[in-house]
This record gives sequence, structure tokens and C-alpha cells, in this order.
Amino acid sequence: MLFTGNLLAHLQFAQTGWFYRYEAYLVLMGITAILFNREVFKINNSFQENITTKFITIILLLTLMIRGGLSHKEIKTASHNIFSQQIQISLYLQNYYPFNKVALNDIGASSYFSDKEIYDLWGIGSFKITQALIRGKFNKEMIKNFLLLKKIPVLIVFKEWFLPFGGIPHPYRSFAKLEITNNIICGSSEVYFYSLNGSIGAKMKKSLLSFQSELKGSGRLVFFNNPI
Repeated sequence: MLFTGNLLAHLQFAQTGWFYRYEAYLVLMGITAILFNREVFKINNSFQENITTKFITIILLLTLMIRGGLSHKEIKTASHNIFSQQIQISLYLQNYYPFNKVALNDIGASSYFSDKEIYDLWGIGSFKITQALIRGKFNKEMIKNFLLLKKIPVLIVFKEWFLPFGGIPHPYRSFAKLEITNNIICGSSEVYFYSLNGSIGAKMKKSLLSFQSELKGSGRLVFFNNPI
């Protein structure tokens, strides 16, 4: 019952389709539930009396085995994706980023590996953004007011995540992007760099060019002749 309840709650309240780590707790609970299911291991019961339970258990075990095999196959690529994108961005922030404040929408690695003042445009680390998302007030104008109020000079974000909300507001303009190949886990294959004005953009471009020689993994920096 505990496993079933958690499974139903996960399907109801969590977003499915993410990488396997977000469902790992359910796999553990499922295996535990199977192992402690007395009906499966009652020696005195005849096979006929217990056939339904045994059949369900076998199906569940096969499902877990298939999912485990797929995750094992993809974990190398997924790890390389994270290294090529999120780890590289965090190293750039820590060692080359010329400012203190920055806004991201994927803060995990960057908040761990760098000591910059990070604002989260996807709500996990910034409560004002969380409130706006919950209340349906997260839009281009709200994002603009938040960024200007916090005096944030640079955004490093997944551009397409913001398109349903009107996109990234002016005066912020994108001058470069980091793109990776064969992405299966990152929120996007492309991370865009936005600056508040041309002067900040020039400093950012100079710092990214300095960092470019140390860029590792499958990522590559692309600079735009005209900011977009």
C-alpha cells in the first residue's frame, strides 16, 4: 500500500519523463515491496493459489530490469552532457566571470562550484519567481522588473524555456551561446548568454574568449556578430 500510494502521488504531482534519478526512490520501494510480499514467498501455498501474485511480481521485476538496463546504457552520455554544459558554466563563473551577480535557470552545479550571487529564474532558488509561477504571473514584464530590481547584468539561460512566457525581456540581448551535442539530460542543448547592455556584453565576450581555451567536453562557444 505504501508503494502504491507513493506511485500514485508521484504520477499526480510530479512531472514524468525526466531522467531516471528522479524515480530511483520508487524503484527501491517497489523492490522492497516485492521482497516483503508474503504471498509471493509462502511455501505452503500451491502454485495455482498464488499464480496471480507471482505473475504480477515477475512483470514488475522485468520492468525494473529493463529500466535499469536503459539507465545503465545512458548514464555515460548523460554524465558527459552535464560535464560539457553545467560543469563548464560553473567553472567559467568561478574563474572568469567578471561580475558578481548572475541569473540562471539551472543553478545546481553553478551554485555548488562557484561563489557568485546567483538568482534563479526558474524558481527553485528565488522565492519571488516561485510565487509568480504559482500565481500565473510569470511573464516577460515580471522577469524584466525582477532583473532590473536586483541589478543583474548577465543571464545564462535556456532560451526556449522562456518563449511561452514572452521570451527574455529587453534591454537584455544575447551575444553568445554554449552548445553541446548528443544531449539526453540537460534542459536544452543550447545555453544563451544575455547582457544588460553593450559594455557588459563586451566584457563578457572578452572573458568567454579567455575561457574558451579551457573549455572541455563536447561543448563549443558560438558568438553572434549582432546581439539578438
